[in-house]
Amino acid sequence: MFERVADYKLSGTGSSNFGGTRRAEVITRKDLPIRVLSECIRRCAEDRTTTQHVPQCRSFDFLPGKRLSPVPAHEGNDVSSARNGVVAEYEDSSCYLYYDQASPDGMETLVQQKDVWHFNEICITSSKVSTECSNRLYVMERTPGFRFEGTGDREVFAVNRTDCESKCINEESFKCRSCSFDRAGSVCRLSRETKAMNPTGFASDANSDYMENLCLSGSDLCSATALILEAGKELEGAYERDLFSVRDFKDCSDKCIHSLTERGFMCRSFLYYDKSKTCVLYPDDPVGDAEGPEAQKPLKPSTGDLYRLFCGTSDRDALINNLTFECYRRKRLDGPQQAETKSYSFQECLDECMRRYSRDCRSVEYSSRYQSCRFSRYDGGMKPSLVDDDFYDYYEFKWCSMGGGSASWPSGGGSSASSGAWPSGGGGMGGGGWVSGPPDGWTSGWTSSGLFPSVGVPPPPPGAVLPPWAGPHFGWPALPPLIGPHSAPGPLFPPPPPPPYPPIPPPELCGKSGGIGTFKKVGHGMRLRSHFIIRVVRAETLPDCERACMETRDFACLSFNFRSFFPDNCELSDQDSHLVQIGSPLYFELDTQFDYFEREPTGVSPGCLD
Repeated sequence: MFERVADYKLSGTGSSNFGGTRRAEVITRKDLPIRVLSECIRRCAEDRTTTQHVPQCRSFDFLPGKRLSPVPAHEGNDVSSARNGVVAEYEDSSCYLYYDQASPDGMETLVQQKDVWHFNEICITSSKVSTECSNRLYVMERTPGFRFEGTGDREVFAVNRTDCESKCINEESFKCRSCSFDRAGSVCRLSRETKAMNPTGFASDANSDYMENLCLSGSDLCSATALILEAGKELEGAYERDLFSVRDFKDCSDKCIHSLTERGFMCRSFLYYDKSKTCVLYPDDPVGDAEGPEAQKPLKPSTGDLYRLFCGTSDRDALINNLTFECYRRKRLDGPQQAETKSYSFQECLDECMRRYSRDCRSVEYSSRYQSCRFSRYDGGMKPSLVDDDFYDYYEFKWCSMGGGSASWPSGGGSSASSGAWPSGGGGMGGGGWVSGPPDGWTSGWTSSGLFPSVGVPPPPPGAVLPPWAGPHFGWPALPPLIGPHSAPGPLFPPPPPPPYPPIPPPELCGKSGGIGTFKKVGHGMRLRSHFIIRVVRAETLPDCERACMETRDFACLSFNFRSFFPDNCELSDQDSHLVQIGSPLYFELDTQFDYFEREPTGVSPGCLD
C-alpha cells in the first residue's frame, strides 16, 4: 500500500530534476490524471513481485497534467453511454518511479515542490487494508514536519512511522482519523480528530509527521457534510483528478461524497457545469487550513461553480448536513454584526452560530488571522452591502438541501409560519433545533397554531410527562416559554406559544454565613437542551466549569452540561430538576458526549445560592 505526501518530491537539484540517480522508470501519458496515477501505482506495486536480486520500485513522484480542452457545451440532463466519459484533452501526466525512498525509510530526502504528489510504499500490518479499504489508491495522507494534538487522544509506543500508521488503522476503541509520530521519543499519538476539525491542534514540529487515515468509510470520516459554494470559480492549476458527465447537480455531489469508497481517493471539492452537466473532482480543498490570501490555492473565473466539502462530526453538525452556504472570499458586511466572539477555527465559529440561532443563523464572518467570528440573523430584509477585507471570509447560509445547482431562501426569507416548513435534510427543527428530530412518538411540521398535528400521531407513552405549555394535540413549540426571569429569550420563530404557567421565582442568594455550593452528576450522557442554556464557556477541567457556574452573578446558575473536550464544553443553565424532568426527551438530549450536573448547596437552606 501507499501513503501520499502532497506538494513534495524526492530530492533533486531543480524543479525539473526528479529523483537523482536512483530513478527506475518514467511513465508519461496524455490522459485523465486519475488513470495515469492508477497505472503508476499498479506498475510500482507489480515491480515488488519481481526477483529479489533485481532493484524494485519503492516510491514515485506524480505530476498531473492540466486540462487543455474546454468543457463540452452540450445542453440537457440525459446521460447516454457515449457521454458517461467526457472526452477532454490534457497535458502530459508523468510518474517518476524510484528504487529508493526518503529518509528514514531510505537514503534520499524529500523536498517541497508545488503541485507534485510523492507516493511512498508502506507495509501496514493490518487485515483491514484488504477487507475494508482494498480499493484505495493510498491509505494514508502524510504531512512531514507537523504534529497534531486533539482532544481525547491516546499515546502509544511505536517502533517507526509505519508502525504508528498501523496502530491507527487497527484502533478498535474509537475511530482513529489521524495520528502523529514523534521520532525523537518514538511516541505515536492517535486522535479522533483531524487538522480540519481542530486547526489549533496542528503545529509545526521538525521531529514529527502527521498522517490522516483513509482506511475508513466515508460516514466514519464525515458524519455530516455541507457544501461551501464558490460561484463562478474553479481551481487554477493541475488539480483535477477525475472528469465525467452526470445527470444533475446531486449526482455530481454524490460522486464527490462517495469518492473514497467508489473511486479510491478522497474528494474534497468539485466543479459542476450546469449547462453541460459535467462534473470535475478535486482531491484538495482550495482553502483548507491556509491562513491569509497568499497561502490559498489559486482560483480563476469559470462558467461552472466550485463546491468545497465541509466535513463535520460533532453533535451540532447534524443541523447543517446536506446544506449549502455561499462563500464570498475576502469580504465582510459593511456594518455591525449581531454578535462577535473569539473562535479558533471556522468550524468553532459555525458551531457557535448554530448553537445560538439554529436555523435562524443567516451568515457568518470568520478571520483565521484575528480568530474572530461574527454572526448575523437578518430576517430576509435589506442585507447590508459587502466590502473588501483581505482577512475575512463571508459565508451566507442557503437553507436548502443539496438537490440542485443553485440555492435560495424559502419564499419571503422568513419563518416557516409564512413560507412553509424548512426543506428536509438538516435533521433539525426551526428555532430551537432538535439535533436528531423529536423524540419517538412525535412528528415535525408546524400548524397555524404553532403545535404539532395530532393526525397519525400515536398517543404519548405511558407515564409520559408533558411540559406545562403542551397543547391538546400533545405538541410543543420550538422554544419553551420563559420559566424564570433570568432565562434567556430565544428568537421569536415560529410564533410564540400559548401563555405559560406562572413563572417560578429564582432561588434566593445565600448569605455570607452560608456553606459552599457543591455539584453532583445527575445524568450520565444527558445534555439539557439548548433552549435552557444561558451561557457557554470554555473550561479546561470539570472544576473550572463548576467555578464558572458558582461565580455567575447576572443569573442564578443551578446546573450545567459538561464534556471534557472543546469547543463549547461547559453550558450553564438556570434550571434544575425542580423545573425539568430528568431523563425526559422533552428536556434532554440522550446518549450524548455530555454529562448533566446540578448544584447542591451545603449547610444552608434548600434552594439558596451562594
